[in-house]
Order: sequence, then C-alpha cells, then structure tokens
Amino acid sequence: TPAYFVELNWSQHPSMYVVNATTGARGARISLPFPRTDLTSVATGDGQTFVVAAATGTCNTALYRFTLAANGTPSALTPLTLVTGQIGDPWDMAVSAGSRYVAYDTLACGQQVNSVAEQSNAKRYLSVLDAVTGKTKRWTFRNNLPGGNVSISADGSVVGFANEVIDTDAAPGSLAAHARVVATDAEFGPSVTFNVQTGPGAKDDSGPSVIVGGLNVAPDGKTVYFATFRETKYDKPVWTSWQLRAFDLATGQTRLVRSFPGTEGGPAAVTFDPTGRYMVVESVVNAGPATEPSPATKLALINVATGQVTQLNAGWAVDPEIAW
Repeated sequence: TPAYFVELNWSQHPSMYVVNATTGARGARISLPFPRTDLTSVATGDGQTFVVAAATGTCNTALYRFTLAANGTPSALTPLTLVTGQIGDPWDMAVSAGSRYVAYDTLACGQQVNSVAEQSNAKRYLSVLDAVTGKTKRWTFRNNLPGGNVSISADGSVVGFANEVIDTDAAPGSLAAHARVVATDAEFGPSVTFNVQTGPGAKDDSGPSVIVGGLNVAPDGKTVYFATFRETKYDKPVWTSWQLRAFDLATGQTRLVRSFPGTEGGPAAVTFDPTGRYMVVESVVNAGPATEPSPATKLALINVATGQVTQLNAGWAVDPEIAW
C-alpha cells in the first residue's frame, strides 16, 4: 500500500498536492511544466504512475504523466497524449495499473447546449483509451443519465460510471445496450418526485428521497462500492447519515458496509489503494445549525478486512478528488 496519495482541490488554484496516507498531512505541490492552472483530473491505478488531465481550451484534453517515489516525491510531468473532448470534471477520468488504460467521460463536440432541453439531450461518450496501441473504444449516452464518477479495475477489464458498470471488451455503441445497472434510487428507500408548485391544491411531498450516489469499481473488478443518502426537496441533504454499500458482480448481492455521519462527500463513493486493502471515504458534515449549514469535509481511512477506521487530517480538503 503506497504511503502517499495525490489530491486535487478542484475549485482552488493551485490545486494538486501529495498527501501522507497515514496522517493526512499535505506535502509537495504538483504543477504543469508551464504556466497554466486548469488541471481538471488526476488518476492512478497502481499508486506509482499518475495521469493528469488538463483542458486545452478547444475540444481536446491534454494528458500528462508523472510518477510518485516511495517517499512521496513527485517526478516532473511529461506529455502522454491528446484525447478528443473535454475532460472537465475531476471525476471524469480513471486509470488502470501502469496507466495502460484510461477511461474518461466527455461531451461530444460541436453541440448546441444553451437551453435546458438541449443540455439534457446532449450526446456524451464514455471512452477507454489503450495507451499502448493508441486505440479508443467508446459508448454513447445522453446527458440526462445521472452524473457520476468514472472508475476502472486494475487490469482495465471493468469500468464503472454513474450507477452502471460495463466490461471493456463489450462492443462499442450504446452504453445502455451494454452496461449493467448496479443500483437504483428506489431500492433503498422512497424515491420522491417533489411537487414544488404553490397555491391552492398544491401537494407538498415532505418526505426525504433516498438517492444512489458515487460508485467505484474495486481494483480486483469483482466488487462495486456505492453510496446511498437522503435528500429533502430542492436537493437539500439530510445531514444525519449516509451509507456505503458493496455489490458483488458475480452474485448480484448487495451488502451494507458502514454508515457514516453527514452526507456523501463527492461523486466518488471511495478511493482505493492499489491492493484494495484500504480505502479513503469522504463525508461532509454540517458544522453549523440546520437552518444555516456550514459544510466541513471529513476523511476516513478504512481497513477493508478488519473495518478499522482512522480519521485523517482534512483541513486542506475543498471538494477533493483523491488518487491513490
């Protein structure tokens, strides 16, 4: 298990740092080798070789690569390749061991997406790049699919996205035709469609809705972890607790791993170390009164075998994406 991971505070500049995986202490800063700050994602499949995405300002994303030494010292970034489309979100990219396969989610170029209807109907691609052969396979879906984290198994055989998984040897084409749904909102509690109309005869559905959140494929490609949490109307979180669940791809069985205080911390349910023995879980708790939420990020290191929980220092965390 690598002693360090890399975190990207996607709403801040500068944004990318090395972090001690035992204490949470932040170390070296990582920057592009030229003056630019639009780093959009970082991912690794083995804790040693990392891939960084940087938007180019056109309909392309530049990928760079660096390595992390055992003592947490990062190497210089070197160009890897250029991919079509904008990897614009920290959770839009995942990398297999050795950076052989890069999975990413992009909006198709050249579309008009000004109105709400156009945005909902916009075409997107889930793609997998073989960095050795240079070939890319992709699956198409519409933008109305619930957003979510992109993850990939260590060997690159299974990709997770939104609430689905897909085998990378599946034929290209429609994502819906080839992907497998892992979980849906209605499985774990009421899925409420709120009526926000006012006036005589308006109905007020006040009960919370249970939502399926971030999803991650474990390094062995056999288990998928995902979050469930509750929301009130207007997408407001219920701050009491959220659940981390595991789905066995062979049996189709779901089990509760653990409940955490607050609500899910981001689109990724967890971040695994390369072996799958440990994972970092991010929660957001309300540090203020219920009427005036004051969100605070909490990070917990979990031993998968024993369930032991170690709290990490997360004073630096601002919407962090973590690559371990």
